[in-house]
Parts: sequence; structure tokens; C-alpha cells
Amino acid sequence: MGFGGRQLFRNINWQMKERDRVALIGGNGVGKSTLMKIIAGLNEPDTGDVLSPKGYTFGYLPQDGIEFKGRPLFEEVKSVLSEIL
Repeated sequence: MGFGGRQLFRNINWQMKERDRVALIGGNGVGKSTLMKIIAGLNEPDTGDVLSPKGYTFGYLPQDGIEFKGRPLFEEVKSVLSEIL
């Protein structure tokens, strides 16, 4: 997968087990948001496949998804992701 003429990912093989929690961290421009969008089905990979079990739920909160209406952060996130919490 590439972005802006730069290759971001190659030969990724990643498995998660039920109840796993994952944090995706890295510097600016390394592809965190791109990878999350591919996993969430918002973007298609250039090659390869993203496989997920039937009934699988994936929560993705984009950087601009929280409006901060004066509530605590957890309440803001809950309001956006209520269907998976």
C-alpha cells in the first residue's frame, strides 16, 4: 500500500484473537490512518486482502470524529462509538 508515491506497507500478516485490544502508534506520515482505514473497509489495499470473521466488529474513530461538547473524553468517544461499546 502506498500513499503519495511512497510505499507504506509490504507483506503485512496480522492476526487478532477475540477480546484483543490493539494500539497503533507511530510517527507522523508513517501510515497509521491509512492502515486503520483499510482495516475498517473505508479504503481498499492496492494488493492483497483484508479478512475478518463473520460478525466481526471493528471500531474506528477518525481524528476529526470528536466534537468536544464539554463532556469528558470517554463520554465523547462513547457517543461516537456507541454501537460497539
